[in-house]
Amino acid sequence: LRIHDQASGFPNQQSLATTRTGIDIPQAHTMATAIQALKGDAPQQVRSLYRQLLKTGDQFAAYNFREYAKRRTRDAFRENQNVEDPRRVQELIQKGLNELQILKRQTVVSQFFQFDRLVVEGGAAGKQKGNKGDIVRQKDQGWD
Repeated sequence: LRIHDQASGFPNQQSLATTRTGIDIPQAHTMATAIQALKGDAPQQVRSLYRQLLKTGDQFAAYNFREYAKRRTRDAFRENQNVEDPRRVQELIQKGLNELQILKRQTVVSQFFQFDRLVVEGGAAGKQKGNKGDIVRQKDQGWD
């Protein structure tokens, strides 16, 4: 990141910042972003991480894995909701980011192996067999 004067092209503390890709950004915006990163807008980071984990967990092909990922995310965040120490909060955020990367890889792999949807997901309900009042269900399986 380089700071330079628009008129002369020489470095200056008051004008624009140029990123590695050559895009000029107003320095005030860059400074605000840097201050925000240093300050560690932890509550916003935590909410964002929570939403990303839930969204990623919802991409599992298998119902049980989807529910497990959502339940584990909710439980972990509830367990640590009263943590006040900024250092511990940052450790938990880093741990959550690592978990997010693992979860993303697992969801990709799970999508290679898709099965029929379960009844609880709104899949085939099967047929009710037997006498009146019996609750025996059978999935249709035939060769025709």
